[in-house]
Amino acid sequence: MFSRRLLDASLALALALPFAAQVPTELQAVHRAGQTFLTWREMPTANKRYRIYRSTSALHTTVDLKSADLLGEVDERSSRNQGRSLASGVEHMWIIEDAGAELAVDQGLFVYTAEAAANRAFYAVTSVQAGGENRTLMPGLNATQTGLRETPAAPEPVRQSVGSEGEVWGHWVGNRDTPLQPALNLFPSRGYDFQVQPGDAPGPHGLVLRLHAAGQTYLQAWPQRFETPQDVDILSFSDLMPYTSWSFWFGSHESLPAAPTADTTVSNYTQRRIAWTMDWLTARLGAAHDPERVYVIGGSMGAIGGMYLLNEYPERFAAALLRNGLYDLLATDYRNPDTFENLFGAFDLGLRTRDGLLMTQRTNAVFMAGRDLAQAWPIVRTLSGRNDETVGWMSAMGLFHGLAELGRPAVHYFDERDHNPRGYWHELEHSLLTRTFNTRRDRPTLRFTGCTLDDDAGDGTRTIGDAVGTINGYVDFDPKTASTSLDALAFEIYLRAQGVLDDAPEPTAWAALTPWRTGAFQPQPGEAVHYTLREQGTLVDEHLLFPDTYGHVRTPPVPLSRTRRDCRFERDTPATHQELFLGGAPIPGDGFQAVLRGTPGTSWTLFLALGNARGPNGQLLGGSSSLLNGSFGSSGVADLHLPLPRSLPLGSHLWARARIDQHLSAPRNVSIQPWPGQDPPRFR
Repeated sequence: MFSRRLLDASLALALALPFAAQVPTELQAVHRAGQTFLTWREMPTANKRYRIYRSTSALHTTVDLKSADLLGEVDERSSRNQGRSLASGVEHMWIIEDAGAELAVDQGLFVYTAEAAANRAFYAVTSVQAGGENRTLMPGLNATQTGLRETPAAPEPVRQSVGSEGEVWGHWVGNRDTPLQPALNLFPSRGYDFQVQPGDAPGPHGLVLRLHAAGQTYLQAWPQRFETPQDVDILSFSDLMPYTSWSFWFGSHESLPAAPTADTTVSNYTQRRIAWTMDWLTARLGAAHDPERVYVIGGSMGAIGGMYLLNEYPERFAAALLRNGLYDLLATDYRNPDTFENLFGAFDLGLRTRDGLLMTQRTNAVFMAGRDLAQAWPIVRTLSGRNDETVGWMSAMGLFHGLAELGRPAVHYFDERDHNPRGYWHELEHSLLTRTFNTRRDRPTLRFTGCTLDDDAGDGTRTIGDAVGTINGYVDFDPKTASTSLDALAFEIYLRAQGVLDDAPEPTAWAALTPWRTGAFQPQPGEAVHYTLREQGTLVDEHLLFPDTYGHVRTPPVPLSRTRRDCRFERDTPATHQELFLGGAPIPGDGFQAVLRGTPGTSWTLFLALGNARGPNGQLLGGSSSLLNGSFGSSGVADLHLPLPRSLPLGSHLWARARIDQHLSAPRNVSIQPWPGQDPPRFR
């Protein structure tokens, strides 16, 4: 019996040898962490492609392939780690198991992420050349003989290298949804590198997502390790993509490489891959990671992708720094719109994302910023060049104006640069990085709107406006002292005077303030919020503010100086319940506020006069401002903003009294404050 089995095996091997050269060989299948890794020895003939089949029953013959699941097709370089090879300048193959060796050049690789549990999964690999497929199966050579047990689970990246430049990991994704994650690629079995460069400071670290520009690798992205504080870890990605080279950190239409039709969908699979990697890394870091300090930074394509990422996941980031970006694909002054139309479909075709948005809306930063004003955004800092023809100038201008109108926190710098980042503001980048990394997601932020020191960015035409300038760069708040509670927000606000390029050119200025990321401080529409501004304890501005439908409040323009001033927003203070409120510290030439409270539908009259600390002297304020009449609306609140003459004498007092229905209020007065130097906005 033994001799007969040996004879049969020898005969089978002899018959197989002529065919073995015509099929892939050495097929191996290993399942771990929810993924099946298939390797095989490629055929010696050049220009071969390989098709991978899966079945829950054994694959013995060509007939068995008819009922098998075709998972995908790869070329003859599937074992090559393209991203690491380009980054290092040395050819590298993939490592597919912890502490394992690189695959051989002539090995094939396919990674399948399990869609469902299976007790017995069988695989086969066939070859394709010039469009023709050799479907010959030889169990033990190009078809597995033993069923593989597969279980859906969270995939685990495999470390490719570790050294002075940090750790490089390989992560394989596919084009099929699984119970644990949606498809993270348009194509099957795509391997991507990501790099982790930890800082060496003690304590929990922040994390910056570093997105490279087109033509760069994960090693070359900005900022480099020496530019990043040691209490911030760096996570860098690769955005290599077949047919188009890049996905611009977003994804592509789902018909690629074929032309799309009007009903083709655009998928953001690259963004989903980035989010998955962030989640994996932060879970691995555990307590060593500070979730309130996550940032995204990038230049050129990295800035474009960074804005796309903010639009998708604004709640995940504390701040962003974006250099030389394109923020609206319908702008008409940038080079090579065909690059984006190849990815996202011709703009006039009007392709939509999976959630129904037009792709031209999804790639418009202002549209996305205004889509849900109840959702807070991180602080966005941008650097742009008037002479940048690669990404244009028009979309940057649209971003400046759009974020200002929406009240989103943002700071913008522009100069004479083309797409080269070395413009006037280049030397400020270190300071901008520091400010970005000092921001925390769990502390409130401020939007400064209409700062009177802002430079003129013009109307989007390259030659109109200041060649070099900033919007909101001269004014700031201290993110380290900003705080929020159920009842109050507190900020230190100031004009810059730190000996850097964006120091304020004047000692005083005006700007409106809008708090964001207010945490437990959530005033309701109709509720009064008491705002005060003090310098070393002395009141310099005061208003009652009323939230909009999203719970946001915005001050009128307030006086700023190089000295830090304490700014507070408070709920349920005595001032919010007065029947007659006068805004403290009025300034000649500015407006002042009077708020009256009463029963909806009843009448009110406000009397105003000038005087001194002892009382009014009979001198009216002037014009129609001395006597005002009206009736209360449904809120029972009359919120009046009245102009003050610039000629009011210093030291005088403004006196007011109100008749509310048939009741006469107690008189109130406020003293006129010194002129702050810079004209209020209404006089500019």
